[in-house]
Amino acid sequence: MEKLAAKLSQEGGGEPQTADGASVAAQKDQQSTARDPINRKDTDVFLLGKEALFASYLLGGPEPEPVPKGEEERVLRAVFGKDAPEGKVRGKAESAGDGITAPDRNETVYLVLPEPPAAIDPQAGRGGVLAVFEGNRLTHKIAAPEGYTALVRDLDVDGDGVRELLLQGSFYNMGELTISAQLINLRGGKVNVVHDFGVVYDDPCDGHPDGEARAAILKAEYAEGPEEEGRRALKQQGGPRRPIRFGADYYRAACKELKKAEEAGDPRSAFRPAPKIKKIGP
Repeated sequence: MEKLAAKLSQEGGGEPQTADGASVAAQKDQQSTARDPINRKDTDVFLLGKEALFASYLLGGPEPEPVPKGEEERVLRAVFGKDAPEGKVRGKAESAGDGITAPDRNETVYLVLPEPPAAIDPQAGRGGVLAVFEGNRLTHKIAAPEGYTALVRDLDVDGDGVRELLLQGSFYNMGELTISAQLINLRGGKVNVVHDFGVVYDDPCDGHPDGEARAAILKAEYAEGPEEEGRRALKQQGGPRRPIRFGADYYRAACKELKKAEEAGDPRSAFRPAPKIKKIGP
């Protein structure tokens, strides 16, 4: 992990990271100009030997891809009809030469909510739909897992021609922000859970300034990996390759140190590897 930390400190670029649409998370992210290279969208994974890192929560998590207003309105009408409620599209994924429900399909999927999510609402995400289109034609309306309010990453983690989707949901209560993540695919037009990561980010610092924040970097492990290290699309590394297991590397930051790092514009620098942590939360 020291090697990873060194690489992360040297990498630049990528998208500014925000949490799952929660206003408190957005406020925190607006205070930071730091960027997280693992969450860049120009490749599937960040390869380190036999490990493929594909989402980092050191800055609160990946950001859903924004959808232009006209496109969002078209999707909402297709999903909810003419009398569509004040819905919201919270992320999209395109098949990118693979497929969403089957290999070799030219498909796009949107996570659609009947109303904008509120992180303080424990029922946020109810009624969410994963809407799959081929061109302008709606082909599947699939109920999204409850509690997940954003589609933040898509990747073909096993090289089988069907994109996996990383969903996340957040909850804010009494000064503590938690984010959970789940990796799924929609093969066969249904939700198939690939791996449930549980809580991947926990920041109690608003309510407990003497506490500590914990964050995860999500990964897949393989039996074989490239000799050289670097960020490359997985499908360029020899075709289908099934992960042995999914997991996460965990980090921790004292709230006081995190606050100083946020004020300095680099909150990621406050986090240190925590190999003894096996999971965040109960």
